[in-house]
Amino acid sequence: MKPTEDNPLLYRITLTLLFCVLTVVCLYYAKGILIPVTTAALLSMLLLPMVRRFEQWKMGRFLSIFCSLLVVVAVIGMLIYILSAQVISFSADIPTIQQNLNQKFQVLQSWIQTKTGLTAEQQLIYLQKAASSFLGVAQSLATMIVAATTGTIVFVGLLLVLIFLFLYYRHRIYHFLLSIVPKDNNINTEKIISEISMVTQKYLLGVFTVMGILSVLNSLVFLMIGVPHAVFFGILASILNVVPYIGVWVGTLLPMIMMAITQPSLTPILLIVLGVWINQQIDNNFLTPTITGSRVAINPLATIIILIIGGYIWGVAGMVLFIPLLGVAKIVFDNVEGLKPLGYLIGDDSTGSQSSMKRWFTKLRKK
Repeated sequence: MKPTEDNPLLYRITLTLLFCVLTVVCLYYAKGILIPVTTAALLSMLLLPMVRRFEQWKMGRFLSIFCSLLVVVAVIGMLIYILSAQVISFSADIPTIQQNLNQKFQVLQSWIQTKTGLTAEQQLIYLQKAASSFLGVAQSLATMIVAATTGTIVFVGLLLVLIFLFLYYRHRIYHFLLSIVPKDNNINTEKIISEISMVTQKYLLGVFTVMGILSVLNSLVFLMIGVPHAVFFGILASILNVVPYIGVWVGTLLPMIMMAITQPSLTPILLIVLGVWINQQIDNNFLTPTITGSRVAINPLATIIILIIGGYIWGVAGMVLFIPLLGVAKIVFDNVEGLKPLGYLIGDDSTGSQSSMKRWFTKLRKK
Protein backbone atom coordinates (compact mmCIF):
# COMPACT_ATOMS: atom_id res chain seq x y z
CA MET A 1 0.00 0.00 0.00
CA LYS A 2 1.52 3.33 -1.11
CA PRO A 3 0.79 6.83 0.13
CA THR A 4 -1.80 8.61 -1.95
CA GLU A 5 -0.57 11.39 -4.20
CA ASP A 6 -3.19 13.82 -2.85
CA ASN A 7 -2.07 13.96 0.78
CA PRO A 8 0.83 11.58 1.55
CA LEU A 9 1.74 13.37 4.79
CA LEU A 10 -1.72 12.89 6.29
CA TYR A 11 -1.64 9.24 5.22
CA ARG A 12 1.69 8.66 6.97
CA ILE A 13 0.59 10.48 10.13
CA THR A 14 -2.56 8.34 10.26
CA LEU A 15 -0.58 5.13 9.87
CA THR A 16 1.92 6.25 12.53
CA LEU A 17 -0.80 7.11 15.04
CA LEU A 18 -2.60 3.83 14.34
CA PHE A 19 0.64 1.92 14.84
CA CYS A 20 1.36 3.72 18.15
CA VAL A 21 -2.16 3.10 19.48
CA LEU A 22 -2.09 -0.59 18.54
CA THR A 23 1.37 -0.96 20.09
CA VAL A 24 0.27 0.58 23.40
CA VAL A 25 -2.90 -1.55 23.48
CA CYS A 26 -0.94 -4.75 22.78
CA LEU A 27 1.73 -3.89 25.37
CA TYR A 28 -0.91 -3.12 27.99
CA TYR A 29 -3.10 -6.18 27.57
CA ALA A 30 -0.23 -8.61 26.95
CA LYS A 31 1.92 -7.39 29.87
CA GLY A 32 1.41 -10.64 31.78
CA ILE A 33 3.33 -12.39 29.00
CA LEU A 34 5.64 -9.62 27.82
CA ILE A 35 7.07 -8.59 31.22
CA PRO A 36 8.66 -11.98 32.05
CA VAL A 37 9.70 -12.54 28.42
CA THR A 38 11.35 -9.09 28.17
CA THR A 39 13.05 -9.45 31.56
CA ALA A 40 14.35 -12.89 30.63
CA ALA A 41 15.61 -11.66 27.24
CA LEU A 42 17.56 -8.79 28.84
CA LEU A 43 19.01 -10.95 31.63
CA SER A 44 19.99 -13.68 29.17
CA MET A 45 22.13 -11.11 27.33
CA LEU A 46 23.76 -10.23 30.66
CA LEU A 47 24.58 -13.90 31.32
CA LEU A 48 25.81 -14.59 27.79
CA PRO A 49 29.52 -13.81 28.47
CA MET A 50 29.51 -16.17 31.47
CA VAL A 51 27.87 -18.93 29.41
CA ARG A 52 30.46 -18.45 26.65
CA ARG A 53 33.26 -18.66 29.21
CA PHE A 54 31.94 -21.99 30.50
CA GLU A 55 31.62 -23.21 26.91
CA GLN A 56 35.26 -22.29 26.29
CA TRP A 57 36.12 -24.64 29.15
CA LYS A 58 34.75 -27.50 27.01
CA MET A 59 31.46 -27.67 28.91
CA GLY A 60 28.33 -28.46 26.91
CA ARG A 61 25.73 -25.81 26.21
CA PHE A 62 23.23 -27.28 28.66
CA LEU A 63 25.78 -27.55 31.49
CA SER A 64 27.21 -24.08 30.78
CA ILE A 65 23.79 -22.44 31.04
CA PHE A 66 22.93 -24.48 34.13
CA CYS A 67 26.16 -23.46 35.91
CA SER A 68 25.61 -19.80 35.00
CA LEU A 69 22.09 -19.86 36.43
CA LEU A 70 23.44 -21.64 39.52
CA VAL A 71 25.90 -18.79 40.09
CA VAL A 72 23.08 -16.24 39.73
CA VAL A 73 20.82 -18.13 42.14
CA ALA A 74 23.68 -18.35 44.66
CA VAL A 75 24.33 -14.59 44.48
CA ILE A 76 20.61 -13.79 44.80
CA GLY A 77 20.33 -16.22 47.73
CA MET A 78 23.22 -14.49 49.50
CA LEU A 79 21.61 -11.07 48.99
CA ILE A 80 18.27 -12.37 50.30
CA TYR A 81 20.06 -13.76 53.36
CA ILE A 82 21.73 -10.40 54.06
CA LEU A 83 18.46 -8.50 53.63
CA SER A 84 16.58 -11.04 55.76
CA ALA A 85 19.07 -10.55 58.59
CA GLN A 86 18.53 -6.80 58.36
CA VAL A 87 14.74 -7.21 58.35
CA ILE A 88 14.91 -9.50 61.41
CA SER A 89 17.06 -6.93 63.20
CA PHE A 90 14.58 -4.21 62.23
CA SER A 91 11.66 -6.31 63.54
CA ALA A 92 13.42 -6.73 66.89
CA ASP A 93 13.44 -2.95 67.33
CA ILE A 94 9.72 -2.51 66.64
CA PRO A 95 8.81 -2.33 70.39
CA THR A 96 11.31 0.53 70.84
CA ILE A 97 9.95 2.27 67.76
CA GLN A 98 6.42 1.82 69.09
CA GLN A 99 7.43 3.34 72.43
CA ASN A 100 8.91 6.37 70.66
CA LEU A 101 5.75 6.68 68.58
CA ASN A 102 3.63 6.65 71.74
CA GLN A 103 5.71 9.46 73.20
CA LYS A 104 5.34 11.48 69.98
CA PHE A 105 1.62 10.72 70.01
CA GLN A 106 1.23 12.03 73.56
CA VAL A 107 2.96 15.26 72.59
CA LEU A 108 0.69 15.50 69.54
CA GLN A 109 -2.38 14.88 71.71
CA SER A 110 -1.41 17.73 74.03
CA TRP A 111 -0.85 20.05 71.07
CA ILE A 112 -4.24 19.14 69.52
CA GLN A 113 -5.99 19.67 72.86
CA THR A 114 -4.35 23.09 73.19
CA LYS A 115 -5.27 24.17 69.66
CA THR A 116 -8.74 22.61 69.25
CA GLY A 117 -10.01 21.96 72.76
CA LEU A 118 -10.57 18.25 72.07
CA THR A 119 -9.80 16.14 75.14
CA ALA A 120 -7.69 12.98 74.97
CA GLU A 121 -10.85 10.84 75.29
CA GLN A 122 -12.53 12.60 72.36
CA GLN A 123 -9.40 12.17 70.26
CA LEU A 124 -9.36 8.44 71.09
CA ILE A 125 -12.96 8.09 69.84
CA TYR A 126 -11.94 9.57 66.48
CA LEU A 127 -8.87 7.33 66.39
CA GLN A 128 -10.94 4.22 67.12
CA LYS A 129 -13.22 5.01 64.19
CA ALA A 130 -10.21 5.53 61.94
CA ALA A 131 -8.56 2.38 63.29
CA SER A 132 -11.59 0.22 62.45
CA SER A 133 -11.49 1.33 58.82
CA PHE A 134 -7.69 1.05 58.78
CA LEU A 135 -7.96 -2.54 60.04
CA GLY A 136 -9.97 -3.50 56.97
CA VAL A 137 -7.37 -1.86 54.75
CA ALA A 138 -4.58 -3.66 56.62
CA GLN A 139 -6.30 -7.03 56.17
CA SER A 140 -6.68 -6.38 52.44
CA LEU A 141 -3.04 -5.31 52.29
CA ALA A 142 -1.92 -8.49 54.07
CA THR A 143 -3.86 -10.59 51.56
CA MET A 144 -2.24 -8.67 48.71
CA ILE A 145 1.24 -9.20 50.20
CA VAL A 146 0.69 -12.97 50.49
CA ALA A 147 -0.57 -13.09 46.91
CA ALA A 148 2.35 -10.94 45.73
CA THR A 149 4.86 -13.21 47.50
CA THR A 150 3.36 -16.29 45.84
CA GLY A 151 3.30 -14.49 42.50
CA THR A 152 6.95 -13.46 42.91
CA ILE A 153 8.04 -17.06 43.52
CA VAL A 154 6.16 -18.19 40.39
CA PHE A 155 7.59 -15.24 38.41
CA VAL A 156 11.19 -16.04 39.41
CA GLY A 157 10.72 -19.71 38.53
CA LEU A 158 9.28 -18.79 35.13
CA LEU A 159 12.09 -16.28 34.64
CA LEU A 160 14.80 -18.90 35.21
CA VAL A 161 13.16 -21.26 32.71
CA LEU A 162 12.84 -18.50 30.09
CA ILE A 163 16.46 -17.37 30.57
CA PHE A 164 17.63 -20.96 30.14
CA LEU A 165 15.62 -21.38 26.93
CA PHE A 166 16.73 -18.01 25.49
CA LEU A 167 20.37 -18.95 26.03
CA TYR A 168 19.92 -22.50 24.78
CA TYR A 169 18.19 -21.42 21.54
CA ARG A 170 20.16 -18.19 21.04
CA HIS A 171 21.69 -19.31 17.72
CA ARG A 172 18.27 -20.19 16.32
CA ILE A 173 16.88 -16.80 17.44
CA TYR A 174 19.91 -15.05 15.90
CA HIS A 175 19.46 -16.71 12.49
CA PHE A 176 15.71 -16.04 12.64
CA LEU A 177 16.34 -12.31 13.09
CA LEU A 178 18.78 -12.34 10.18
CA SER A 179 16.32 -14.15 7.93
CA ILE A 180 13.32 -11.83 8.48
CA VAL A 181 15.21 -8.74 7.22
CA PRO A 182 15.34 -8.62 3.40
CA LYS A 183 18.87 -9.02 2.03
CA ASP A 184 18.49 -6.11 -0.40
CA ASN A 185 17.73 -3.65 2.41
CA ASN A 186 20.48 -1.22 3.35
CA ILE A 187 20.39 -2.46 6.97
CA ASN A 188 23.30 -4.19 8.67
CA THR A 189 21.29 -6.61 10.81
CA GLU A 190 24.35 -8.38 12.21
CA LYS A 191 25.79 -5.06 13.38
CA ILE A 192 22.49 -4.08 15.04
CA ILE A 193 22.19 -7.41 16.88
CA SER A 194 25.83 -7.24 17.99
CA GLU A 195 25.45 -3.67 19.29
CA ILE A 196 22.20 -4.49 21.10
CA SER A 197 23.82 -7.46 22.84
CA MET A 198 26.95 -5.53 23.80
CA VAL A 199 25.15 -2.40 25.00
CA THR A 200 22.57 -4.39 26.98
CA GLN A 201 25.32 -6.36 28.73
CA LYS A 202 27.23 -3.18 29.50
CA TYR A 203 24.14 -1.35 30.73
CA LEU A 204 22.84 -4.12 33.02
CA LEU A 205 26.27 -4.97 34.43
CA GLY A 206 26.87 -1.28 35.03
CA VAL A 207 23.50 -0.90 36.77
CA PHE A 208 24.26 -3.74 39.19
CA THR A 209 27.81 -2.45 39.80
CA VAL A 210 26.57 1.08 40.51
CA MET A 211 23.88 -0.40 42.76
CA GLY A 212 26.56 -2.17 44.82
CA ILE A 213 28.73 0.95 45.13
CA LEU A 214 25.74 3.12 46.08
CA SER A 215 24.73 0.55 48.70
CA VAL A 216 28.11 1.07 50.37
CA LEU A 217 28.03 4.87 50.03
CA ASN A 218 24.44 5.23 51.29
CA SER A 219 25.09 2.84 54.18
CA LEU A 220 28.20 4.82 55.20
CA VAL A 221 26.22 8.09 55.12
CA PHE A 222 23.41 6.62 57.23
CA LEU A 223 25.92 5.07 59.67
CA MET A 224 27.73 8.39 60.15
CA ILE A 225 24.43 10.20 60.77
CA GLY A 226 23.32 7.49 63.20
CA VAL A 227 20.32 6.10 61.32
CA PRO A 228 19.13 2.82 62.88
CA HIS A 229 19.54 -0.17 60.53
CA ALA A 230 21.67 1.95 58.22
CA VAL A 231 22.80 -0.99 56.06
CA PHE A 232 19.22 -2.06 55.34
CA PHE A 233 18.12 1.45 54.37
CA GLY A 234 21.30 2.00 52.33
CA ILE A 235 20.71 -1.16 50.29
CA LEU A 236 17.02 -0.33 49.86
CA ALA A 237 17.77 3.18 48.55
CA SER A 238 20.33 1.83 46.06
CA ILE A 239 17.91 -0.84 44.78
CA LEU A 240 15.20 1.77 44.24
CA ASN A 241 17.78 3.88 42.39
CA VAL A 242 17.10 1.60 39.40
CA VAL A 243 14.09 3.87 38.78
CA PRO A 244 15.81 7.06 37.53
CA TYR A 245 15.40 10.43 39.27
CA ILE A 246 12.70 9.44 41.78
CA GLY A 247 13.59 5.95 43.03
CA VAL A 248 16.41 6.92 45.38
CA TRP A 249 14.33 9.64 47.06
CA VAL A 250 11.49 7.20 47.64
CA GLY A 251 14.03 4.93 49.36
CA THR A 252 15.31 7.87 51.40
CA LEU A 253 11.88 8.61 52.92
CA LEU A 254 12.06 5.60 55.28
CA PRO A 255 15.30 6.61 57.07
CA MET A 256 13.99 10.17 57.25
CA ILE A 257 10.80 8.93 58.94
CA MET A 258 12.90 6.74 61.25
CA MET A 259 15.01 9.71 62.34
CA ALA A 260 11.89 11.85 62.78
CA ILE A 261 10.56 9.23 65.20
CA THR A 262 13.78 8.69 67.17
CA GLN A 263 15.32 12.20 67.11
CA PRO A 264 13.80 15.49 68.29
CA SER A 265 15.97 17.57 65.95
CA LEU A 266 15.58 18.22 62.22
CA THR A 267 19.36 18.23 61.71
CA PRO A 268 19.71 14.45 61.06
CA ILE A 269 16.92 14.59 58.46
CA LEU A 270 18.64 17.46 56.65
CA LEU A 271 21.95 15.58 56.82
CA ILE A 272 20.28 12.52 55.25
CA VAL A 273 18.99 14.64 52.36
CA LEU A 274 22.42 16.27 51.93
CA GLY A 275 24.29 12.95 52.07
CA VAL A 276 22.00 11.24 49.56
CA TRP A 277 22.19 14.29 47.28
CA ILE A 278 26.02 14.14 47.33
CA ASN A 279 25.91 10.40 46.54
CA GLN A 280 23.54 11.11 43.66
CA GLN A 281 25.94 13.71 42.26
CA ILE A 282 28.77 11.17 42.44
CA ASP A 283 26.53 8.62 40.72
CA ASN A 284 25.21 10.89 37.96
CA ASN A 285 28.51 12.63 37.16
CA PHE A 286 31.09 9.91 37.73
CA LEU A 287 29.85 6.38 38.50
CA THR A 288 27.18 5.98 35.82
CA PRO A 289 29.15 7.68 32.98
CA THR A 290 32.30 5.70 33.86
CA ILE A 291 30.87 2.26 34.70
CA THR A 292 27.68 2.07 32.65
CA GLY A 293 29.22 3.99 29.80
CA SER A 294 27.70 6.48 27.40
CA ARG A 295 27.64 4.45 24.20
CA VAL A 296 23.85 4.83 24.03
CA ALA A 297 22.97 8.10 25.76
CA ILE A 298 19.31 8.97 26.24
CA ASN A 299 18.48 12.58 27.08
CA PRO A 300 16.54 13.36 30.28
CA LEU A 301 13.39 14.42 28.40
CA ALA A 302 13.15 11.07 26.60
CA THR A 303 13.96 9.25 29.86
CA ILE A 304 11.19 10.97 31.83
CA ILE A 305 8.65 10.45 29.03
CA ILE A 306 9.52 6.75 28.73
CA LEU A 307 9.28 6.41 32.53
CA ILE A 308 5.75 7.83 32.45
CA ILE A 309 4.77 5.60 29.52
CA GLY A 310 6.38 2.53 31.08
CA GLY A 311 4.71 3.18 34.43
CA TYR A 312 1.31 3.59 32.78
CA ILE A 313 1.59 0.45 30.62
CA TRP A 314 3.54 -2.01 32.82
CA GLY A 315 3.63 -0.35 36.24
CA VAL A 316 6.89 -0.46 38.21
CA ALA A 317 8.26 -3.17 35.90
CA GLY A 318 7.76 -0.82 32.96
CA MET A 319 9.64 2.00 34.69
CA VAL A 320 12.63 -0.33 35.03
CA LEU A 321 12.46 -2.23 31.73
CA PHE A 322 11.57 0.60 29.35
CA ILE A 323 14.91 2.37 29.92
CA PRO A 324 17.09 -0.42 28.38
CA LEU A 325 14.37 -1.04 25.78
CA LEU A 326 14.61 2.61 24.72
CA GLY A 327 18.38 2.13 24.43
CA VAL A 328 17.76 -0.89 22.19
CA ALA A 329 15.33 1.16 20.10
CA LYS A 330 17.92 3.93 19.73
CA ILE A 331 20.45 1.44 18.32
CA VAL A 332 17.89 0.39 15.71
CA PHE A 333 17.06 4.03 14.93
CA ASP A 334 20.74 4.94 14.52
CA ASN A 335 21.34 2.09 12.06
CA VAL A 336 18.24 2.50 9.87
CA GLU A 337 18.44 5.44 7.49
CA GLY A 338 14.77 6.43 7.67
CA LEU A 339 14.71 6.30 11.49
CA LYS A 340 17.90 8.26 12.23
CA PRO A 341 15.95 11.46 13.08
CA LEU A 342 14.23 9.55 15.91
CA GLY A 343 17.62 8.40 17.21
CA TYR A 344 18.80 12.01 17.18
CA LEU A 345 15.61 13.19 18.93
CA ILE A 346 15.96 10.84 21.94
CA GLY A 347 19.77 10.99 22.05
CA ASP A 348 22.04 13.11 24.20
CA ASP A 349 24.41 15.64 22.63
CA SER A 350 26.90 15.02 25.45
CA THR A 351 27.41 11.38 24.40
CA GLY A 352 31.02 11.83 23.52
CA SER A 353 31.87 14.42 26.15
CA GLN A 354 32.86 13.96 29.75
CA SER A 355 30.95 15.47 32.63
CA SER A 356 32.62 18.19 34.68
CA MET A 357 33.12 15.94 37.69
CA LYS A 358 34.51 13.13 35.52
CA ARG A 359 37.00 15.57 33.92
CA TRP A 360 37.98 16.69 37.42
CA PHE A 361 38.66 13.10 38.49
CA THR A 362 40.64 12.51 35.27
CA LYS A 363 42.86 15.54 35.98
CA LEU A 364 43.29 14.40 39.58
CA ARG A 365 44.52 10.97 38.45
CA LYS A 366 47.02 12.54 36.02
CA LYS A 367 48.51 14.61 38.83
